[in-house]
Amino acid sequence: MAARTLVPDPAVVTLEELVADAAGITVIVRARRPAACCPDCGQPTRRIHSHSTRRLRDLPWQGLGVTVVVHTRRWRCATPHCPRRVFTERVPTLAPPHSRRTTRLGRLVLAFGIAVGGRPGARLLAEVGIAVSGDTLRRAVAAVPLPAVPSPRVLGVDDWSLRKGHTYGTIVVDRERRRPVDLLPDRSAATFAAWLAAHPGAAVICRDRGGAYADGARQGAPDAVQVADRWHLLANLGEALERAVVAERTPLPALSVPAPPRRCPPTSGTARRGKSGANNDMRRSRGYARRGWGLARSPTGSGCIARPSASTSPRPPARCPPRVAADVGASTRSCRTCGSAGRRGSVG
Repeated sequence: MAARTLVPDPAVVTLEELVADAAGITVIVRARRPAACCPDCGQPTRRIHSHSTRRLRDLPWQGLGVTVVVHTRRWRCATPHCPRRVFTERVPTLAPPHSRRTTRLGRLVLAFGIAVGGRPGARLLAEVGIAVSGDTLRRAVAAVPLPAVPSPRVLGVDDWSLRKGHTYGTIVVDRERRRPVDLLPDRSAATFAAWLAAHPGAAVICRDRGGAYADGARQGAPDAVQVADRWHLLANLGEALERAVVAERTPLPALSVPAPPRRCPPTSGTARRGKSGANNDMRRSRGYARRGWGLARSPTGSGCIARPSASTSPRPPARCPPRVAADVGASTRSCRTCGSAGRRGSVG
């Protein structure tokens, strides 16, 4: 991780002055190396020719723009046969040659350009105090050299649309490393064959079932094994199965589906009382049925038991309690409880 310092590179420059105003912050530094190397012959020299000044944009401080003013020197090459007689002192750790931004600001701009693109990256950088355009971000991304990758042994090839329905290209993917290798401007067999000839070593080519890539693979890599990739294989199988089913289908006989029975609406009493009222009505109906069938509820609550019928065990007549019978007079009136005739007078 790079050290976070106030001056971009304290090892090669010295801070001389710091100026803050309404427009931003200006940092004035001076190069302090006693000698410099010629960029052509590489020989060091100590002969100073003149002085020069560079203005570089640096990382902002709390949203304020920072400008680094670098006082450098022009050196005279001491090699007699060197074609470059005078050269400007270069500080690559501070800023690249001919750049107007410091190295650390350039890394931040490049990171935003790769992550979110041109115009979105410019809007985000403006929020932190870095004024840069979307075109500058795209140029910074395009200037990054691509990493060198070996020729893939197992490669996949398919088309991709630059503008759907109008412009198509070809993408080449390393299937073993699972990363894109190259983008071709079109999807013709000649272009793909030329790419295979320039990148020998392909042993397996995974492609779709189109004819252009098959012809290009036969021309550019005749010894490679051509296989159909899984997605196109399953897609083509599904399409063929659908065509076969559609061609062989027969109309199904019409089925007469009976109308569902109409359900009577609930009565007003049941609807008003809800579920508890309906349960009470059901229990009351079961009780009426048991009494009509001569059944009684089991004491344990597990079922019903049969009542003794009147033909097998007649019910004995009710007898009036003594206290009630004593209240009955000696007249011929009957007892209100048992219905038997009473005697006049009281029973002692």
